[in-house]
Amino acid sequence: MKSPVWIEYWNPAEQHGHLLLIKGENEDIPMRALLVDIEEYADELAGMFLQCNEDRHGGRGHTHSTDVVRLAYEAAVFQLLTTDYEAEWSEIERRERIYKKWGGQVPGMVLQPSIDDPKQWEALITDKEGNPSLYKVKKGILDDIMKPPSEYGARENKYGSGWTLPKK
Repeated sequence: MKSPVWIEYWNPAEQHGHLLLIKGENEDIPMRALLVDIEEYADELAGMFLQCNEDRHGGRGHTHSTDVVRLAYEAAVFQLLTTDYEAEWSEIERRERIYKKWGGQVPGMVLQPSIDDPKQWEALITDKEGNPSLYKVKKGILDDIMKPPSEYGARENKYGSGWTLPKK
């Protein structure tokens, strides 16, 4: 297994959670060893919750309830038995690639007026790798919810494509 292995828990009612890295990306631990020590890893994650207090995390820590400690233990066992870490790690790397490609959060879809005809709308839709494709939107389908930019006072951008809104 080339991917890292970790367990984590964050109770939604609390301000933070904890994560325990069991194996780094370049380390090698057989799955059998992980499963033999499953209770030890779960104990270690639960212990992180037990040790947490107001003095930790730069003063942002807090004491976790015993219910949260128990839930963290159970979550750790469940994750180690059911998580496909190769798939999880591949998904994290994919999201990082796309984030770098776009320089931020990737839009699923962007509606924009066509450069040639501002009354015709286009949809820019990204695929799984963040590659954009431009599709024409059926004429008239957005008429009742979106007006052409010129009706909002925008003018065609004199420096290139797009629209410029007047300063207020």
